[in-house]
Amino acid sequence: MLVGVANTSNTRYVCMLKSLFQRRPRLDDPDPLVRLRALEEDQKLSVDDLTRVARDDSDRNVRMSALKRVDSLDLYVELIDDADLGKTCCKAISERIDDDHPLATHPQVWPLRLLTVADPMRVYKLARQLGSTSEVAEALVRLPAREVRDEAIKLCFDEEILSEMEKGSRHQDKNVNRFVRQRLNTIKELRNRSQNLTAQAIHVIESAERSSPSDAHYLARREKSEREWEHTLDAITQLNAQLVEVEREGIDIEALKKRFPQRVDPVAADISGPQQFSAILARLKENSDRLSDIDECEREWLDALKAHSAPSDVADQFYHLANQKRREFRQEESEKRHKRNLKRLLEPIEFEQPDTRSSDWQHVWSARSAASSRIDRIARFVDRMGKESESPELQEDRAALETMTTTLRQTIERCTELEDETVRHIESNLVSLDKFIESGSLRKAKSAERNVIALINRLPKRRQSSFNLKLTPAMAAIRRLSGWQEFAEEPKRLALCESIEELVEKPLSPE
Repeated sequence: MLVGVANTSNTRYVCMLKSLFQRRPRLDDPDPLVRLRALEEDQKLSVDDLTRVARDDSDRNVRMSALKRVDSLDLYVELIDDADLGKTCCKAISERIDDDHPLATHPQVWPLRLLTVADPMRVYKLARQLGSTSEVAEALVRLPAREVRDEAIKLCFDEEILSEMEKGSRHQDKNVNRFVRQRLNTIKELRNRSQNLTAQAIHVIESAERSSPSDAHYLARREKSEREWEHTLDAITQLNAQLVEVEREGIDIEALKKRFPQRVDPVAADISGPQQFSAILARLKENSDRLSDIDECEREWLDALKAHSAPSDVADQFYHLANQKRREFRQEESEKRHKRNLKRLLEPIEFEQPDTRSSDWQHVWSARSAASSRIDRIARFVDRMGKESESPELQEDRAALETMTTTLRQTIERCTELEDETVRHIESNLVSLDKFIESGSLRKAKSAERNVIALINRLPKRRQSSFNLKLTPAMAAIRRLSGWQEFAEEPKRLALCESIEELVEKPLSPE
C-alpha cells in the first residue's frame, strides 16, 4: 500500500515537471493543429493578431477560428470574396445588416437574406432595391420558397419587371409564366379601356356643348346627353377602382365634370301637353315592379318628347326616379347573383375513400381536380367581396368560404397521399418483379405483373405512362421466360413418358 502511494506521488511530480518544461502552443508553429490550439487557449490575443491570422494563415480551420473570435462586420466585408471564408462571411453579414444597408443588395448576400424572409411584402421590397429590372425579375422568379415567391410576384404591377419575368420564366415555371402573362394582359386591357372611356366622355361633353337652348328638341337631346354622361361616369368610377388595384393612375373625374356644361332653361319652351308627361310619371311611380316597366315608361316619354317639351320639374322627377329604380334593380340583381354564386361555391364535393380492391380510382382524381378548381373560384369570389362594404352578412359568407376552403384542401391532401402511397406500392412491386424474373420464378413474376398493372390503373392518366414504360421491359422478360420454360419442359416430358412405357416390358430390378 505504501508502494502504491509512492508511485502516485512520483507520477504527479513527473507531470508537474513536464508541464513546466512543455512548449506552449504558438501562432507561428508550422503545425496547423498547434496554431488552432493556441487560438483556443490564449485568450489574451489582440484583435490585430486575430485579424492577421484570419487574413494570412494557410489553414482554413485556423482562419475560421480566428474569424469567429474577431466577429467584426468590417472583417466579414473584407473577406466576402475569399475562396475559403466567403460563404461564412456572407452568412454573417446577412444576419447582421438591415434592409437599408449598402450590402443588402450584394449579389452574394441578397440570396442568403431571402432564405430567412417569410414576408412576401418585404421580399418584394428587397427585390426592388436591386439595380435593373432584369435583376429584380430574376430575383423574384428564382426565389427558393414557392409560396413566398408566388405571393411576392402578385405584388408586382410594374410592366417592365413583369415583361422580364415573362421572358425569364418561359422555360422555368409555367405557372409563373401564365400568371405574369395574364397580369400583363389585364393591365393592357385596363389601359385600353381607360383610353376608350376618356374618348367617350369627351364625345359626350362635345355633344352636350353643341345642343342649343333655342332648339325645339333641346330638352330631349339634353336628357339623352345627361343619361350618356351618367352611364360614362359610372363606367369610369368602376374602371378607376380596377386601376387602383393594379397601381395605375385613374381618370380625373372631377376635371371631366367641370368641362360638362350645365343645363340651361330654354327661353321659350313649349309646355303643351303636360298632362301626358304627368301620367307617365305617375305610372312610373306605381307600376314599375320590373325593369321592363321602366324601359316602357322611358320609351313612352321619348315618344312624347317628339311632339312636346316636358315641364322641367316633371322631367327632373321622372329621370331621377327612373335612375333610382334602375339602381335598385341592379343592386337587387347583384345580391341575387351573389347568393347564387355563394350557394354553388358552398356545395360539397363528394369524395369517398376508395376500396383497395376497386380498379376504378378516377373519381378520386376528379374530386381532387374539382377541389383545386373550387379553391381558385373561392379566392376570386372573396377578392370581389373585399371591394364591397363590410357587413355582418358578408363576414358570415367569408367565414363559410374559409371553412369550405379548409375542407377542400384536406380533400386534396388526402388524394395526394393516396397517389403517393400507390406510387410507393408500384415501385416496391416493380423491385419484386425484377427479382422474380432474375430467379426464373415465372408464376410469381406473373402475379407481380398483374399487381403492378392493377396499381398503375389506379393512378391519374397523366402518371400512368411513365410507369407503363418502366413495366414494358419486365413484361417482355416474362414472355421470354414463359416461352423458354415450355421449350425446356417438353423434351423432358417426352423422355419421361418413354421411360414409363419401357417399364412395362423391362421392369426394374428390386434394387
